[in-house]
Amino acid sequence: TSNPYLAIVYEDFLKDNSASVSAALNFLQCSPMDVKTKKTVIKKQSKGSASDYIANYDKLMSVLEKEKLVYSNIV
Repeated sequence: TSNPYLAIVYEDFLKDNSASVSAALNFLQCSPMDVKTKKTVIKKQSKGSASDYIANYDKLMSVLEKEKLVYSNIV
């Protein structure tokens, strides 16, 4: 058996973080509430790619792809 989960796509969160938070609250069966969020300003924190910082990046990506957990083409 598998556990239920909610996939939140990073790009969707950036477009409408209020909707993403509402979806998460609904998934967790929390009482709905007005979600007031500020426009997210994203600034890249590093100059390199993820593979520069993750020692087993190729293995990690292989497992994530096999499990169909890669939702973005920005990896």
